[in-house]
Order: sequence, then C-alpha cells, then structure tokens
Amino acid sequence: MFDVIVVGAGCAGLTFSKFVAEKGFRVLVLEKEKSLCVKPCGEYATNYDFGGVRFDEIYGSRKGLNKRYNHFFLDYYGEKVKINAELIDIDKKIVYKELARQAVKNGAEIRMGEKVKQIKRCNGFIEVDGKKARLVVGADGYSSTVRRFVGGKKPMYFTGIRAFAKKDLDTPTFFVNDDYTINGYAWAFPKKGGLVNLGVGGFFRNDNLKKGFEKFCEDFGVKPFSVEGGIGPCSPPIKSYYDNVLLVGDSCSQISALSGGGISIAMFCALKAAETANKFLKKGVLSSKRLKEYEVSWRKVLMSPLRESFFLANVNNSPLKKLLPKKFVTNLLKWRASSKSLL
Repeated sequence: MFDVIVVGAGCAGLTFSKFVAEKGFRVLVLEKEKSLCVKPCGEYATNYDFGGVRFDEIYGSRKGLNKRYNHFFLDYYGEKVKINAELIDIDKKIVYKELARQAVKNGAEIRMGEKVKQIKRCNGFIEVDGKKARLVVGADGYSSTVRRFVGGKKPMYFTGIRAFAKKDLDTPTFFVNDDYTINGYAWAFPKKGGLVNLGVGGFFRNDNLKKGFEKFCEDFGVKPFSVEGGIGPCSPPIKSYYDNVLLVGDSCSQISALSGGGISIAMFCALKAAETANKFLKKGVLSSKRLKEYEVSWRKVLMSPLRESFFLANVNNSPLKKLLPKKFVTNLLKWRASSKSLL
C-alpha cells in the first residue's frame, strides 16, 4: 500500500513527490517513458514571485540553471516591445534529473517505462495497475490517463515544433507574425555554447506549422537541427481535485496560453498540491471537499493571470486584430505581460 501514486515524472510530478516524500509518506512515481524529459520545449523558466515563492526556491538547486535575463522582447510584426520580467535559461534534462534525485533522496520511488493501463476505485482506495494508494496524482500531461479516469474535461490544445541552431542571440524573444503561425507565436531563446532554442506553436492542429517554422528559420538566418514536435494544453485551467485524486500541470491545463510557458506554473501548483496532500494524508481524509483546498490555493495566485493570458492569446488569434492598430495591441501586450500574463 502506497500513500501516493504519482502518474508522470515531469517537473510537476517530481516536484510534488519530493515535497510529499519529505514528510515521510510512501510515494511511488510511474513514468511511461524510459528516460526523463522527452517533451520538447523552449527550456526557459519564469522567475515571477508566485504568492511569495519563486521558481528557484521551489527547485532548491543551481544545477541546470544557466544565464538569467531581467527582460525579454516581444516582436509584434517587426515592432519590438521590451518586457521587464526575469527568465532563467535552464538545461531541462539536468533540472529533471536533479528533481528526481531530490525526490528519491526524500524517500520516493520512481519506476521508469511503466505506462499506466488501468485505474479503478477499490474499497476507499485507488488501484493503479494492481497497486493500491490512498491518493493518486495525475501529472501525466495533456493526454492524462488520470484525468480520463475522473472524467475531467479535456483542454483545448496547441501543437509546436522546436529545434536548435547555431546563432549568437543576446536576449530571449517571442515573435507574433502570421507568416509563421496564424494562431500562435514563435520564439528564439539563447542557449549556452552559441546555440539558440527556437520554434513555433499554434492553437489546435495547424497544417501550415511546418511551413511557418521553415519560414521563421529562413528569416532568422539559421539551419535548424534536432527538430521535434509536441502537443500541449492551451485552455484556462480545468478542475484539479476529486475524491482521492489531484491533477497537476498540463493534465489540468495549468499553463500560459499566450506563451505556452508551464514549467514554473506547474512546479508552483505541485508545491501547493503537496501542501494539501501532506495535510490531509496526515488527517486521513482525502475527499474532494478537503482536497479542494489545493485548487483554492493555486487559483488565488494564478487564476487571474492565466485567464488574462488566454484572453490576450485570443485577441492575438482573432481576425479582429487586423482591425486594431498595431500600436494598441503591442501596448496592451506590454502592459499585461509585465503583470504575469505572459508566464
């Protein structure tokens, strides 16, 4: 019998596991992939103050953290807007490996290459492929098996292409330009060794995404390598608590629709999920009525900027944007992005 079974060993699942195992609870993490960090992304973390705590404080290590930037640029159809917010260039594989090390050190067990096939309720507990737990945490991404088990609403989705290229770049930059993606954005983030992480992302399936990516690379003057695609949520967050179940990260769309950013958000929400789990595992009461405390805690800090992010993404993706003066839209994005909307 486990106290908690966590499905998914991404940043949300590993962060949750280290904080719960730290309190002496028996935690099992099941990850379907055979290695950590397979989902491609921009590999940057925002370092906003989320309710008195920041990314690097939750992470608790310097491993895999590279250069810090106190601002970035939003290039809106060729017009650059400076956004004053701290971003951290991270080596995602190192960060995930370190989070896993912390979780194991605190007592968690991680099993790689174990895809969950069946989840069912059994005499007040939850059984995951024959293993019983008092609490199950779904940290298994956009196509979450745990979310399907509890009947949670499937979020809207975006598709993206990410690659690396050789190019010196001083400052992280987001691009909004219909030449690259009609409903979305592109990015170019400087990395160590004279490399740049670049890509494009758009709402829903986008048949022109590949062409947009090729156009972006051509305009940016680079030849990409290590090209990969991915999918993720882009809705406002959905319900994240049920009887004996919590959802964290992409599984419940805890992500910025405007930028696709989700690492810092997921880790903050995982921290809040761990605080709630620790409290009610100790009391022995894991009803949805009790676990709702988790959702209340993260919504208090994040719901407003996440809703705003979704609104701004829809302004950008709406045909009406062509009727709005470019300067109006850039000023709107600049004003709201500085207040955590571009997370």
